Amino acid sequence: MVDHGWINISGNESLDTLQVGPITVDDYAFVDGIRLAPPEGVDFEVHCYEAVLSLAPSTQGSQLHGRPLFVHMIDNGILAKNMFALHLREPMEISLGMLNRVLIHGDMIVVPLTNETGRDITGSWQTRIDSIALGNHSGVQFSLDGTTAAFSTRDTFIQLPDDIVWALLMELDFIMDEMSLPPYVPCGQRSSMPDIIFTLAGQDLTLTPYDYTLEWILGSEWTYCVSAMVPSPIIGSKEVILGSSFLRPFYSVFDLDNKSIGCKLSCTLTKKKREVNDIN
Repeated sequence: MVDHGWINISGNESLDTLQVGPITVDDYAFVDGIRLAPPEGVDFEVHCYEAVLSLAPSTQGSQLHGRPLFVHMIDNGILAKNMFALHLREPMEISLGMLNRVLIHGDMIVVPLTNETGRDITGSWQTRIDSIALGNHSGVQFSLDGTTAAFSTRDTFIQLPDDIVWALLMELDFIMDEMSLPPYVPCGQRSSMPDIIFTLAGQDLTLTPYDYTLEWILGSEWTYCVSAMVPSPIIGSKEVILGSSFLRPFYSVFDLDNKSIGCKLSCTLTKKKREVNDIN
């Protein structure tokens, strides 16, 4: 996971050797978690996790006891380069200290980290988000005035300020308040819906309707495509969280040496493929 800064975890401190692919991490201290809980002000329970693997860029980016794994590997000179990359579509992969160029298509879009103080990076993997716009030349755009956006695989959803997320859902004709479901659209409608453009530190990253919706299967007959964009669970929060739904179309590179985050479109993903596999 990229960021687990808000999880309150309790359990037993342990020490073991961790094997991640070809990389061996000796004497790594971790918590054998017994209980995970959200912080005060969050109105839902923490999901069940089999494990929490923190790849925060500093100890201030994680409240897990001890150092995040990424920081531990850097301090012990384990990585060839102080970076890692994530690919959240099949074949799902994490690359530590290197890139898998087989999974990369197109030019890298690179944005700088904004939580930089001196030579160290504090907090989570963050950058500036300028605006969100619909890509159908409608002129619909929401300014975020350089709000900080944090990348997180802890969260499935894309968390946005309340006023923006509800305005977006209305513009996109999501159906709301029916059978107590989250906002959704008929899955076959996605082929005619516009893309959404997220402008991060002056760079545009585009999500298609197949990226900003999630397929929910209810029973044996019903499939709904619910919104991956949700209000923040912390009441009144203006924070933007770019969860795994945002990262899913990309091969994402978290580079501490260059103090940047890079995204390239995954070569396993094309809109044509998604349209062929769409559910009607």
